[in-house]
Amino acid sequence: MSWRYQRGLRSLDVRLDTICHKQKEDLPSTPEPRESQIDDLDDDVIVWMEQIINILLCGLRDRDTVTRWSSAKGIGRITSRLPYIYADDIVVSVLELFNPSENDGAWHGGSLALAELARRGLLLPQRLPQAVECTEKALRYDVRRGAHSIGAHVRDAACYTCWCFARAYEPALFLPYIKEILASAMLINCVFDREVNCRRAASAAFQECIGRQGHANFPKGIDILTRADYFAVSNIRHAYCSVGYFIAESPAYRYAFLDHLANYKLSHWDVKIRKLSAIAMGRITALDPAFALHHLIPNLCQRSISPKEEVITRHGSILAISEMVYCLTQIPSFIDGELQKTLKQVVIHVEERRLFRDRGGEFIRAALCNLIRAMATAHFSFTFVQMKQYLSILEECFTHPSSSVSTAALAAYRSFSMNCVSRVIQEGQKEHVDYIQRLLPRFLDNGVLQCVQNTEQNITANEMKTILSPNVAKRRGYIRAIGASPTDLLQPIVSRCVEILVRAADLSVQSDEDLDADGRVAAVTAMVEIFCRKGIYQLELSAGDASKIIETLIGCVENDYAVDERGDVGSWVRIAAMQGLRDILLSTDTYDVLGSGTVIGSFASVNGMGHGRVVRVVAIPNEEDDTPCDSTFVHPAVYHVQFSTPQPGFYYFPPNGVGVIRNEDIQLSAFDQTLEKSQKKLCTAHSKGATSEMSPSDIGAKQAAITISPQLTLKTINAIAKQFAEKLDGVRAAAGTTLFSMLHASESRISGIPDRLLLQDVIFPESLSVNWSMAHDTFPLVVQMMDSPNYIESAASGLIISVGGLTDNVVKAARSALFEWIERHVKAKEYDIINRFCFHLLSLFQKHYSEDRVIVALLKSLAIILASNIAHPALFLNHPEEMTSTKRACADDVSTGGDRLYKAIQQNLKKTSSHAKLVAGINVLLGLLPSERPVEIKAMHSLVTFLGHRYPKIRQYTAEQFYAKVLIQSDILNVDKAKSDRAMELLSEIRWDLQISAVREGRLELYHLLDLENSSEEQ
Repeated sequence: MSWRYQRGLRSLDVRLDTICHKQKEDLPSTPEPRESQIDDLDDDVIVWMEQIINILLCGLRDRDTVTRWSSAKGIGRITSRLPYIYADDIVVSVLELFNPSENDGAWHGGSLALAELARRGLLLPQRLPQAVECTEKALRYDVRRGAHSIGAHVRDAACYTCWCFARAYEPALFLPYIKEILASAMLINCVFDREVNCRRAASAAFQECIGRQGHANFPKGIDILTRADYFAVSNIRHAYCSVGYFIAESPAYRYAFLDHLANYKLSHWDVKIRKLSAIAMGRITALDPAFALHHLIPNLCQRSISPKEEVITRHGSILAISEMVYCLTQIPSFIDGELQKTLKQVVIHVEERRLFRDRGGEFIRAALCNLIRAMATAHFSFTFVQMKQYLSILEECFTHPSSSVSTAALAAYRSFSMNCVSRVIQEGQKEHVDYIQRLLPRFLDNGVLQCVQNTEQNITANEMKTILSPNVAKRRGYIRAIGASPTDLLQPIVSRCVEILVRAADLSVQSDEDLDADGRVAAVTAMVEIFCRKGIYQLELSAGDASKIIETLIGCVENDYAVDERGDVGSWVRIAAMQGLRDILLSTDTYDVLGSGTVIGSFASVNGMGHGRVVRVVAIPNEEDDTPCDSTFVHPAVYHVQFSTPQPGFYYFPPNGVGVIRNEDIQLSAFDQTLEKSQKKLCTAHSKGATSEMSPSDIGAKQAAITISPQLTLKTINAIAKQFAEKLDGVRAAAGTTLFSMLHASESRISGIPDRLLLQDVIFPESLSVNWSMAHDTFPLVVQMMDSPNYIESAASGLIISVGGLTDNVVKAARSALFEWIERHVKAKEYDIINRFCFHLLSLFQKHYSEDRVIVALLKSLAIILASNIAHPALFLNHPEEMTSTKRACADDVSTGGDRLYKAIQQNLKKTSSHAKLVAGINVLLGLLPSERPVEIKAMHSLVTFLGHRYPKIRQYTAEQFYAKVLIQSDILNVDKAKSDRAMELLSEIRWDLQISAVREGRLELYHLLDLENSSEEQ
C-alpha cells in the first residue's frame, strides 16, 4: 500500500552505493494519505473482513500467549493490505486495548499488535503520540493480585514494542518521543524491574535505540549501554545499587528514577524490592541532596505516619528515609533542624498510633529500627525523653521473635547507644546518668535471667542468679544487646556480664527448658565482642574473666552437639565458637596506636569553622558496597567533629554541633599531642572507680598480657582438630580456616603449640590452597594430624564420626583417607601408632556410653574397618615383636583387643531399641569372624542370640548376614561338615521374621550344632 510509512533506504548495499557514487537522494518520508488511495471494495468483502478482524481483536485478549501472538501477526498482515481509512480504524481499536478496565492479556496482545504494526510501517506518525503513550503505560504495567503481581509479560512485550519503534522510524521523527518519554521508561525497566527477562528486554530495546536513533542523542548513551548490558542487569542487586546509580549521574534520568522509586517501587508487594529501592534512593539522592531534603524526605515522612497508607507503603517509605539520611550524612550534607524534628517524630508518631500492631507490623518495626540507626549515625541531638522512648522501642524490638526485627534492632541499639547513650554518661545530668547505668543490670536480671519472686521452689540465692529466662526470644535479644552495649555501660559490671554469658553459652549446665541454639550463639558472639574491643572502646577484663571466656568457647566447640527438629543446631554454636576463638587468639592490638583510635577524641581545627573534637572517623565506601564502613586507618575520608560552643560556621551543622568534615578541610594536632589526648581519654574511660590512676600502657598491657598457656593451647587445637574431621562441610570449613590462621598468624596470644613444625610446615604449609569444605581435600590433612601423639585422639574422634556418617561423599573421602593412613603405617611396621589409634577408638565406647550419635557412627566405622583387608593389622596386632617391652607394658595386651571390643559392643547394645545401632553392632560382630578363638565363640554366641531378638527385621538381617559370612569363610564354625551343612540349612530355610515361637526351635538347634552355650534369653 502506498500509504505505509517508509523510513528510507533499508538496504546497506544500496545506502553505501548511494553515499559512494552520489547517484541517489534519500527517499522521502511517507506522504500524507489521500482519499484517492481508498480502493473500492465490495460490501460483502467488507462484512467478511470486519468479522475476521473482530475475531483477531478478540484473540488479542485471549488467555493463551500463542493465540495473542498469532492474532497480532494476523492483524499486521491484514492491515498491510487494507486501504488507509480501514487500517486506521484497526490501529484505533488496538490502542483502545490499553485501558485500565482491560485484563493483562489485552495489554499484552495490544503491545504485540503495536509492535507488528510499527514493524510493517502501518503505524503512521499522526498516531505515534498515542502509541508511545500506551507503550509507556505498558512499560509500567504491574497489577497486584494478593501476595503477588501480574504484568511481567506485558512489560516484556512493551520492550519489544520499543525495539520495533527504534527500527521503524527516522530519528528526526521519533527522537522527541524517545527523549521525553521512552528513554527514561526503558531505563527504569532495565534497572528496576523485578523480573530478569524484563530487565534484559529493556536493555536490548535501549541498545537498539542507541544504534538506530544515534548515540549522540542520548546523554552518556554509549557508557550506559556498556554498563547496563545483558549480563550487568542479570543480578538485581547490582542493577539497583550500581547500574542505577551510574545512570542517575545524568540529570536527564535521575529525577525519573527517583519519581518511579518513590511512587511505585517503595510500595511494591515484594519486600526485597522495597529494600533495594530504598538503598537505590539513598545512593541516588546523594547526587542531589537539595531535592531529597526539600521534596522527597518531607513527602515520605507524611506517607510514613499516614494511617490511610498501606503497611507496605509505610514500610518502604521509612526504609527510604533511613537510607537517604544515612547517605546524606556521608556526603556530608546539612539537614536543618526543622527537618530533623520531623524525622525524629516519625518514630514516635508510628509508635503512638500503633501503626506496627497490624498485620505486617514486623516490617514496620525493622524499618523504624533502621531509621533510629540512621539518625544516631548522623549524630542527631535527642532530648532525654526521646532517648527513653527510643530505647523502649529498641528493647521491644530486639526481643521480638522475628529474626529480621531483632537483627535490625540490635544494629540500631549498637549505633544509638554508642553515639547517644555514651554522651549522656559523659555529659548528662545525674538522674539521667543513673537511669542509663541501670539499663544493663535490668537487661541481665529481667531479660537474660528469670525473675523469681517466691522461694517456694527451695531455690537458693545463688541459683536464683543463674536461672535463665524461659522466653528464648527475649533472652536471646537481651544477650545480643549486652554484647552491643557501649564500653561505658559494660565496664562497671563486666564480670557479672561474663558470668551470665558463660552460663547462657554452656550447654552442659542448661536444662531442657533452657535449650536454645540461637541463644547460645548469641552468648558466644557477645563474649567475643566483649573480649575483642580495641582502642578507646576496649574493656578492662581480669585474667579470670578472660580465662572463663576462652574455656567456655573451647567447651562449646567440644561438647555442643544439640539436635532438634532443625537438625544439628549445635553446629551453629561450634562454628561461632571457633570463629570467636580465632578472633580472640589472633587479636593482640589492644590499643589502636596507628588507627583511628588515635584521632577520635582529639581536637582539630576546621578551615573557616573553628575548633572541635573528633568523635568519629568514617571512610567513603566502595561503590559496590551497600553501606559505609568505619575506618581503621590514620587518614580516612571523613571526620565527624563536635563543636562544643557556638563558633563561626556553627549553624551549618545539626543542632548538636556535629559537623561532617572532609579530610582536606581539617587540620589535626601533632601526632604526639593527638596520641596523648587519646590516651588520656582511654585512661579516663577505663579507670573510673580505681583508687590510683592507671597509665595507658598499663591498660593496654593488662589485656595484652592475657596469653594462652601451653595446656590450654593444646586443648584448643585438639578441639578444633576434632571439628576439622567432622562430617558437616560448614564445620570443617570453619575449623580449617581457624587452624590455618592460628598457625600462620604473625602475632597471636597462642604460645607453645605442640608439634608446630609438623602442623605448620608439613600439613598446613603457607602455600596450601584448598577448599576447606570439600571432603576429598580436608580428610587427607586430618589423617596426617594423627601422626602426632598430641592430636591422634581428637582427630580420630572426629574422623570416626565421618567414616560412619550418612553422606556418601564424606564417607568415601574419610574412609579412603583412613585406609591409606593405616596401610602406610602397616607397611612401615609402625604398629605402635596403630595400637594407639585402636585404643582411642575403644575408649570412645566408655566416653560416649549411651550417646547414639557417637556409638552408631563408631560401630559403623569399626564394621567398615573390620570388613576391609586391613582389619586384623589394625585391631589385632599380629606383630607384637615390633613393640618394645616398655611399650607392651604400657599398652593393653594385644590378645585382649578383640575381647575388649566384644565387651564394649555387648554393653552398648544391651536393651537398646535403635534399629541402626543394632544393625551396626551386628556388622561389627560379623567383622570379628575370624579372630582369636575365644572371641569368635563369643561373637557367634551373640549372633545366634540375635536370631531370637524381639524385632523380626533384626532376626532376618542377622540370619542373612551370618549365612553370607559362613558361606565365604566356612572354617569359622569349627565343627564337622555335617553340623556345618545343617547350620547353613537352618540359617537359609527358616523364615526368621516370623513369630518368635516359630523360630525358637531353630535357634536352639543352632546352639547345639555350633557347640555354643544354650541361651534362651530373648533380647
